[in-house]
Amino acid sequence: VSCLLGSVALIIALTLGISAGTYLSDRALFFSTCLILSIPSFILATLFQYLFAIKWGLLPIAKWAGLQSMILPSFSLALVPAAFIAKQVRENVIKIRESDFILLARLKGLSESRIFFVHHLPNVLVPLFG
Repeated sequence: VSCLLGSVALIIALTLGISAGTYLSDRALFFSTCLILSIPSFILATLFQYLFAIKWGLLPIAKWAGLQSMILPSFSLALVPAAFIAKQVRENVIKIRESDFILLARLKGLSESRIFFVHHLPNVLVPLFG
């Protein structure tokens, strides 16, 4: 169970970190990462349980019935690593966006999505896994 939760948390952290690092402004990213990093994860987990399970009734609290029961613990585990990943990704995105090979790809007439997925994203992920 712990390995599965950790794997799902890593996927969520990478997804949140890359999207936040790519699409959020500097101030929004700074504010959200400071907020997430300043709140302990057990308080975040309690807050998520209250909101999503008790108040809104969207997710189960304490049963292991399937994929739906892994959302709250995985999301709670993934937020702190996502904040660190978002900071690293934001720095890498800004650095790589101004590099020569991205400019060359734009001059060749490649679409922005192709530039992002083929040239930009692999170079952004290298420092995370390297």
